[in-house]
Amino acid sequence: MKTNKKYVLYGVIACSFAIGCAEIIEKDLEGKKVVVSAPSDNVRSDTSAVLFLWQPLDGAAGYELQIAHPAFDSIVSITADTNLTNTFIRLPLPSGSFQWRVRAYNNSSSSEYSDIRHMIIP
Repeated sequence: MKTNKKYVLYGVIACSFAIGCAEIIEKDLEGKKVVVSAPSDNVRSDTSAVLFLWQPLDGAAGYELQIAHPAFDSIVSITADTNLTNTFIRLPLPSGSFQWRVRAYNNSSSSEYSDIRHMIIP
């Protein structure tokens, strides 16, 4: 049986294209929300080194963590606005009231921010 080289070449190109496209297509994060684990809402922390922790969101390449003082609707200062690939970070915070939130992102979309959490560092 004789194989036509032209059709074999087209098959290899089509297969390579399909595999390449699968790597490019990312999950749409729009409408999804990151679930935070710690610290809990309205916590009064005994330490200034606070562990922020959230659950991974499928399709996320990274996470944006924002911490506002004293609140997002009355910002005096942004204590943190950072991008991470981990689902946790430990940050030192000064005394005061804070709100924090996190969202997931990839190269093509981002999730909604998590529910806002309140915390006080005495």
